[in-house]
Amino acid sequence: MKTIQIFGTLLVLVLTLGAVGDAAAQSEPVGDVTLNTGENYVTRSDGTEVALAVGTAIFQQDTVYVGPGGEAVLTFIDRTILSLGAESALTIDELV
Repeated sequence: MKTIQIFGTLLVLVLTLGAVGDAAAQSEPVGDVTLNTGENYVTRSDGTEVALAVGTAIFQQDTVYVGPGGEAVLTFIDRTILSLGAESALTIDELV
């Protein structure tokens, strides 16, 4: 009985630490918006929509949407620069 209780406690601890690690990874920006024209927005992994502006942080699992006639430039933490043209979308799966 003690073995099952200890195993259960360890399993809960491992699952909790894994969730904390995932949350920490999501809280670190992978880049930001360095140019924004038009009506553009980002959808966060939790479904929240945020209007883009210069300086808006970009996180893993974000989806950036550029509207008609718009443009957005993202600069990532490794100094990669990505330009998105009108009527485009990009999901940031993983920064490697």
